[in-house]
Amino acid sequence: MAKKHKLPKITKKVLSSIIIAGFLLCTILFIGGSVSFSRQFRSQYDRSIRSIGLAARETLNPDDFARYLETKTPDETYFSVLKILQDFVDKFELNLLYVSSVKGEDYTDITYIYNPVMKEGKWTPFPLGYSEEYIEKENNEASRRVYEQGETVVRHTMKTRSGSHITANLPIYDSQGNIVAVLGVQKSIQEFVDARYSFMTLAITFEVLFTIAFIILFTAFFNYNYIKPIILVTREAERFAAIGEKPGEVLSEIRSSDEIGTLAKTVRQMEIDICDGIERLKVVTAEKERIGAELNLASQIQQEALPKAYPAFPERSDFDLYASMESAKEVGGDFYDYLLLDDDHIMLVVGDVSGKGVPAALFMMTAKTLIASYAEQGLSPKEIFERTNNQLCKGNETNLFVTCWLGILNLKTGKLDFVNAGHPFPVLYKDKEFSYLKTKTNFVLGGIESLKYNEHSIDLSKGDRIFIYTDGVTEAINKDEELFGEERLLKAISQTSSSSVPSTIKTIRDSIEDFVSGCEQFDDITMLNFAWEKPNTDIFPDAVLTLDAKVANMEIVQNFVENQIQDFCKNKKILMKINLVIEEIFVNIVQHGYEDKGGDIKIYCSVKNDENPSLHAKIVFEDSGIPFNPLEKPDPDIMLPAEKRGIGGLGIFITKKYMSKVEYEYKDGKNILTLIKNLDEE
Repeated sequence: MAKKHKLPKITKKVLSSIIIAGFLLCTILFIGGSVSFSRQFRSQYDRSIRSIGLAARETLNPDDFARYLETKTPDETYFSVLKILQDFVDKFELNLLYVSSVKGEDYTDITYIYNPVMKEGKWTPFPLGYSEEYIEKENNEASRRVYEQGETVVRHTMKTRSGSHITANLPIYDSQGNIVAVLGVQKSIQEFVDARYSFMTLAITFEVLFTIAFIILFTAFFNYNYIKPIILVTREAERFAAIGEKPGEVLSEIRSSDEIGTLAKTVRQMEIDICDGIERLKVVTAEKERIGAELNLASQIQQEALPKAYPAFPERSDFDLYASMESAKEVGGDFYDYLLLDDDHIMLVVGDVSGKGVPAALFMMTAKTLIASYAEQGLSPKEIFERTNNQLCKGNETNLFVTCWLGILNLKTGKLDFVNAGHPFPVLYKDKEFSYLKTKTNFVLGGIESLKYNEHSIDLSKGDRIFIYTDGVTEAINKDEELFGEERLLKAISQTSSSSVPSTIKTIRDSIEDFVSGCEQFDDITMLNFAWEKPNTDIFPDAVLTLDAKVANMEIVQNFVENQIQDFCKNKKILMKINLVIEEIFVNIVQHGYEDKGGDIKIYCSVKNDENPSLHAKIVFEDSGIPFNPLEKPDPDIMLPAEKRGIGGLGIFITKKYMSKVEYEYKDGKNILTLIKNLDEE
């Protein structure tokens, strides 16, 4: 008995895979070809039917339609138009063409004006004035779109009472521009249906024959011509993917000039390119990381160069001030500064450098340093600007400039001397009213050397305030490309007459956020608010959030707390620690306090400076769950392995470690856990 010839396993596997892949490929090509074929035919039919409809509409006299519908009596003009329409039907082999008035709430009541049909066809024309209720969803919807929106609607309809066809519905306008009727043009698409069927039959037949032929030919020649090189290529690819070393020489042994040889050469070249690409990527990544680190460092240096945000001078009770700066990029060109020149004089300054990025930031640092240096020499505002301007003009090859407002207040007399170098007008709160402090402005700093600057003075009283800002505030843009503007700024700040200085800035920042509605920030936003008295100890009152005790709501709590304190804490590490503690506390209340049975949790959040630490966030969790004092649980021994430590306790341990103070009380049937975090920590 002759030994049966068996195909190698690799041949069977590859053959099966290629057959499946070939079948899928043929199927995809078939579907793609069918879709393309259908789309081309549909597009051709659509253009044709639209053109016919437009041409037919030009032959109509819409102003006569009302009379025809009322009298239902055709005249000579009517028959003349009908003949032209019939010619359209005959010439373009239309099923029918109709002009009708469609009424009714659902556009189902149709009254025909013209209705020529294909001669010797299966359609019977409707006479003038013939009415019917025709309920067919697509047709009714098309009539609605024609009448209400003036659209031209093209529909492809299969297997209706009039067969498979394409229909175009066009609006008909009278001389007054009103839509008085709808023109319908219907043409058979049986030719398209038959062509598509023929195409599908041919494609399927070809796919079957191709598959059979491919199996026979591939089985006969695969072992002899391809099995060995494919295995070599596969093994080399697996080796390279697993080890990632330099390309081996095994692929160079494949010297065939067919596709397998090309594949071997391509794989080897790919391995070489990947190795080269990895080396280049390492260099690019290292450079990108270096640039990113330098930008982060520059941003940190810039933030650290600005004065401490709050409290600026905790030992002084006769005034209060708060400032913030948000860069549009990693580093910005805005700056603010305040210096207590002596016990009786304080300097306030806000500036905005033209341009963005690192050049603007460097120019900003130079301007800020020069202004502070000259101010400490006891010069007047105009003298400070004149000397600063001259220094900035020297070697200014980048042609940058600074808009700046500087004022020096006598804290004994209330006299404020100030100079404005092309900067937006500050907002002054005086006599219980907010208004812009408008004066004649000077030219910008760094523009023209040896300029003289005009100085102005006003007298402030206890309780007066001044709000200084950059144009990033008034030029914030929303999605409609509207500017926030001076009017909205004045409206926003007018709501803060009883607010503290930090709360005032937060209110304005919130107003800007509401206005821009998430649009990208294009300019730096800097604000400085000064009050000639110490308002109160609360930076802003408790904000309250009440929500269901569900773990899914944890992120809402984190966002709520972060929104309240982010303007007073720029240290991302502190914010990260607060978020981690919130997660521990909130999840514990949900899972253990309420045992996942649901309930309410109330969270209070405020920023205060009424006790040590001087500036701190106060977060209070209040729930009606099972009474539990987490502070009574002993701290876990974190030096022990995890399997030897008891269950629980690590979360409250982290909370006590990350927070400045943690307090608990059970009052009126509620667990009350108070967290205090010093926002001035490093």
